[in-house]
Amino acid sequence: MKHCPKCDTTKPTGMFGPNKTKRSGLDNYCRTCRKEYGANWYKNGSEDPEWMDERRADARAWAKANPEKVRAGNDRLKEYRLKYYKERRENEPGYREESNRSTYKWRKTPKGRASRANTKAAEEARKRDNYREPVNKEEIMRRDNYICHICKKRVSRAKMSLDHLIPILHGGPHTSWNVAVAHRSCNSKRGAGRIPAQLRLHI
Repeated sequence: MKHCPKCDTTKPTGMFGPNKTKRSGLDNYCRTCRKEYGANWYKNGSEDPEWMDERRADARAWAKANPEKVRAGNDRLKEYRLKYYKERRENEPGYREESNRSTYKWRKTPKGRASRANTKAAEEARKRDNYREPVNKEEIMRRDNYICHICKKRVSRAKMSLDHLIPILHGGPHTSWNVAVAHRSCNSKRGAGRIPAQLRLHI
């Protein structure tokens, strides 16, 4: 048994998470209190844009320094999702049809098209063993001021895509500094294997 000072309750040791920095090897707070504390900490900090930028920068730095762990985590998540949705399709009548309708409807939206293209690019980078990291479409659009880097004209959300400056086909990474805003039509005309004459690398 162990006492949690936050909720002032004595609970079984199984209710406490591991913590190697403590002499007992267990966290001071129980899992319930720790979860509540973490949720409040993130909620309060997420209202501060600078705090969120720091957290994102830390996450990107960690992902860049630990590509093998990121890949292993993504593989585990993918396996879990496949198992979860397979069980729902088998056990819930009508779930497959409803899921297909919702997915098809969402993919027709501008956000759905952009997300699908981003996912395809990340998957292609993974297959070719190129470095990849999460790319925030909204941040890229604000960074490039909604201007297509190919035709230099303004891009609407409905016609926007992310173009890899160094194509994945040539070993380019799927990262924020290697993508730029472009019209889908301009991106298609340029082709997947051509490199622009002048690369505008955003560092």
